[in-house]
Amino acid sequence: MPGISTERLWDLTSGILFGAGVGGHALRLVTIEGDFGVRSLIALAACLLYGVASALTFFRKKLGLWVSVIGPAVGVSAVLLTRDASVDAFQVVLGIFQAVATFLSMIVLWRSRKGPG
Repeated sequence: MPGISTERLWDLTSGILFGAGVGGHALRLVTIEGDFGVRSLIALAACLLYGVASALTFFRKKLGLWVSVIGPAVGVSAVLLTRDASVDAFQVVLGIFQAVATFLSMIVLWRSRKGPG
């Protein structure tokens, strides 16, 4: 993405983390049917995690980018390891947006790495 500045990528990543991470998981938390169980706890934890990551990214802290890279892998593992695991269309769409945030985070991390010496 040579035409997009690193500063703009920070902003895009922060926005996608907030929209997909916080908004998507909050919506998921509201739409979960049944008792407040493991899936609800996963959605609540994801809201908190991505909220913090979005704020960190907004303030240009690399830890927010690392959460964007590592968080989805942990989330997918948590969902698939529950007894009543079933991936639905909502999770797939949310995963697409999180994949975009992960990709943008990796670009920003690559551009902001320290050179040798």
